[in-house]
Amino acid sequence: MCILDLLVHIQWFLLHINLCSAVIINMVKHQLNRAKELHETLQADAENLLVQKFPERILHLNELLKMPEFEVASNVMKLECNKNSDTISGQTLIPSNKKIVEVMEIVKPNLKQLIEDAKALVMWVSLLIPKIEDGNNFGVSVQEETIAAISDVEITTGKSLMQISLYNLFRAQLISKVCKYPLIEDYQYAVAELDERQCFFLSLAMHDARNSYSTMHELVIKNFDKIKKPRLTFKMCMDTDLQAALHFRYLIKIYVFKYYNIQIDSIRIHTTFNYQIVHSQKMAQTEAVKQAKELHETLQADTENRLVQKFPERIIHLNELLKMPEFKIASNDMNCEIIKNSDTISGQTLIPSNKKIVEVIEIVKPNLAQLAEDAKALVMWVSLLIPKIEDGNNFGVSVQEETIAAINEVEIKTTKSLLEITLYYSARASLISKVCKYPFIEDYQYAVAELDEKQYFIMSLAMHEARNSYSTMHELVIKNFDKIKKPRSSNNDCLY
Repeated sequence: MCILDLLVHIQWFLLHINLCSAVIINMVKHQLNRAKELHETLQADAENLLVQKFPERILHLNELLKMPEFEVASNVMKLECNKNSDTISGQTLIPSNKKIVEVMEIVKPNLKQLIEDAKALVMWVSLLIPKIEDGNNFGVSVQEETIAAISDVEITTGKSLMQISLYNLFRAQLISKVCKYPLIEDYQYAVAELDERQCFFLSLAMHDARNSYSTMHELVIKNFDKIKKPRLTFKMCMDTDLQAALHFRYLIKIYVFKYYNIQIDSIRIHTTFNYQIVHSQKMAQTEAVKQAKELHETLQADTENRLVQKFPERIIHLNELLKMPEFKIASNDMNCEIIKNSDTISGQTLIPSNKKIVEVIEIVKPNLAQLAEDAKALVMWVSLLIPKIEDGNNFGVSVQEETIAAINEVEIKTTKSLLEITLYYSARASLISKVCKYPFIEDYQYAVAELDEKQYFIMSLAMHEARNSYSTMHELVIKNFDKIKKPRSSNNDCLY
């Protein structure tokens, strides 16, 4: 009886284990199915994002760049207390620059949207990466290059958002200095320069956003087949007729070789096929895609016109500017007035900026801004000409990549030169405050003069660099125009 009960209990226990196992297995299957459904949903959303939303956002950003909010004049951006410094030390609210705030409110959501879209695209490509194999990995390398390029967009856009968020803090610090030293004009210039630089940076960020959407869209569309099916076998790419023809050729070769002991290398079956994924066909049909394509063609035509006509004109213009008397300032002419008459330092008179340096800066700034804009347009033009990724025949693509790298370096240097202007005013104002506090220490006065000389030297170098950059960019593109325009001899890669 005890043995029978034991057997019953064991049987019941095993049945219970089986039931629990079945429940656990069903739960695991359910979770796996849910995860699979989620991945499929994410992939479908990303493909819809690529097909519909990207072209729409390219057009939307291009329209935003035409708005008056991105054409803020420098005199509009200057702080109101510059005109009436008597009110600075009062208790009235010192407002932010409303023009800059309006532009920031336009730019920030678009940059956040770009980061979100880039992240979704990276997720989509990552889910399409197949299992690791030893060989047949060219498609996987295409996926990895795509992920790297899109991740770089995400990182760059994140840095832009971070820089935007720091603007108000930097401006508040400068405003506090204006309140503390209302008679030092350089602090007021520093605020105005910070505003101008922020407006310029916001405009560049919007151009970058539009260009990033365009380059990401082009990159994925041109390589869509390899991204979607990285290990698409040759058999899968062939239609039924081609498979039958090749199989027939194979049988004929075996038969002839076996019975007649000859090779029939002269047998050629010329069969053409055009394999296209359904998604690629859909992408070419949307109205937004057509409009985005027209926009890209317009941008390319404008850039080529800029390269052929505007670049030589700007080289000549900058060369003429370098002959102007503003760029031949003797060191003793650049000394600040307080250095020549230090008795007035402790008084209540306004301590002016160095007007000679201000004049030079006003000449240099628009030319540097124009150079940065031209470089960005040139990078966009070359980027849109990059064909789909292939395994071989990539010399022309390497020429394009080297060209982009060289032009990007020009843009980075130009942006740093513009930053030097803002730093100059704040550094000079800080030294002036030391001169006011310690008028009997002559080295502070010499430090102001040395800073002025250094700034003039930097501005003169920046103008020479601008002229030289236009010359080298023009020569680089003209000499390699054929390879940049047609990186591969048979280039039919501009899918849309």
